[in-house]
Amino acid sequence: MPEYSFLSSEKPSEDPIHTKGAPWKVLIVDDEPDIHTITDLALSDFEYQNRGIELLHANSAAEAKEVLSTEKDIGLILLDVVMESRDAGLLLVVWIREELKNSSVRIVLRTGQPGDAPERQVVRDYDINGYKEKSELTANKLYTVTCASLRSYQDIHSLMAHEAGMKKVIESTGDIFGKRSLGMFVEGVLEQIFSLSKIDRSVNLVIEDNSIAIQRTGNSFEVVAATGCYRGQDDIDIQTEFGTSVESLLSTGQRIVNLANNKLAIILRCPFSDATILLLNNMSYSPEHKNQYSLLNLFINNVNIAYENLSLQAQTERTQKEIAYRLGEAIENRSNESGNHVKRVAMTSELLALGCGLSSAKAQIIKIASPLHDIGKIACPDAILHKEGKLDEEEWEVMKQHAIIGEEMLSGSDLEIIRTAANLAGGHHERWEGGGYPRGLSGEEIPMEARITAVADVFDALLSKRCYKDAWSVQDALDLIKNQRAKQFDPTVVDALFNNLEDILEIYKHYQ
Repeated sequence: MPEYSFLSSEKPSEDPIHTKGAPWKVLIVDDEPDIHTITDLALSDFEYQNRGIELLHANSAAEAKEVLSTEKDIGLILLDVVMESRDAGLLLVVWIREELKNSSVRIVLRTGQPGDAPERQVVRDYDINGYKEKSELTANKLYTVTCASLRSYQDIHSLMAHEAGMKKVIESTGDIFGKRSLGMFVEGVLEQIFSLSKIDRSVNLVIEDNSIAIQRTGNSFEVVAATGCYRGQDDIDIQTEFGTSVESLLSTGQRIVNLANNKLAIILRCPFSDATILLLNNMSYSPEHKNQYSLLNLFINNVNIAYENLSLQAQTERTQKEIAYRLGEAIENRSNESGNHVKRVAMTSELLALGCGLSSAKAQIIKIASPLHDIGKIACPDAILHKEGKLDEEEWEVMKQHAIIGEEMLSGSDLEIIRTAANLAGGHHERWEGGGYPRGLSGEEIPMEARITAVADVFDALLSKRCYKDAWSVQDALDLIKNQRAKQFDPTVVDALFNNLEDILEIYKHYQ
């Protein structure tokens, strides 16, 4: 038996229409015991979309509030109007919609005293979905009301799932420098796909269906997004969970593959990166389901285009980061200093930026740009760069030129990363109280990114052995940074260093 089938030629291994689903939940709120009994009997054989019914009971509006506070997936409330007070049912409607903020549950009022709650007035003034006199609700009419209400409830949840998935897709594409932009995008796609299908699906599971997305990283595959029970798990046995291997799926050359046991695989491909494989539970499609199959195909086409664009943006980001790191390392190596210095400064700068309240996108840009802060040293003579001991006055004047040279080398670009790198190169030797170089700026005249990288650069340099000095102890380095707060360094950045000290020292240890 093959472990998967192609949608173009074979039926799904299991027809979801004939798989029993979780029961619908219906709450009966009435102070007459006979009404509960009669409703139980009338709906005892109820079934809609191959799902039965679970009836919950409350004898008053107060009891109903307790049930509704714990049961989050009730689809329909059959609600009496007159109970502990003449308007108890109506007040419960207001509580459900305005305080509980539940706009999806369908509410059908049943009253034995229509004079106390005139139908036109109630339908106009309260957010209900039906109004019936108890005397007119025969078994057949009760079945019809229940079926129509649950269909409406299901449609609302499908729209909610679609909206939630689309929101994640939009958020992910709006922050191309976010750490998890691709993961957020793929997670949004997973939720969107589930919202396309209503075949035998528990409405309360539409957004939380179990699914994962896998992408190659180096020689292995890793989970980049997950929903449901897989959320937060990194070590998932694909063969056990989905009955196939990633290599087998990639070798098919197909885009949509039905797996055994009502599971589905979707492969997103683009020329800029390795494929991403979406593996979904409780989902299968067949050409026999023409509308759904066409909708899925159309959706995957559009997703693949967005995936290509996001992958290209991610590749551009990686390229810019790689170039910045390699240039930074080349400068450090020329200075006989460790290339890991630029990595440590980059990662520390990102932490400090976040600690100063900058956005994750801005912090990522600073991280990418910071390796270029000393690029102007390329113009410094070897005799000065490699000199052991203190520079004389003339040599120091030559060394100080590297800041303005680096800024000029990087200025004039339209790319935000390069503009940020220019600010870093020209401003990381300025002082908060003034008196730095090359321009003698002070306070907020100094670009924020330069103030951040200045602290990261000095702290790491103090901890590192150089040709002109031995490495300082952590405590001595911290004492100097603290002593120079509001003098050489921006106080906010210094505070961010101490607030994130454990993580920063871990960076130094890891890249030492």
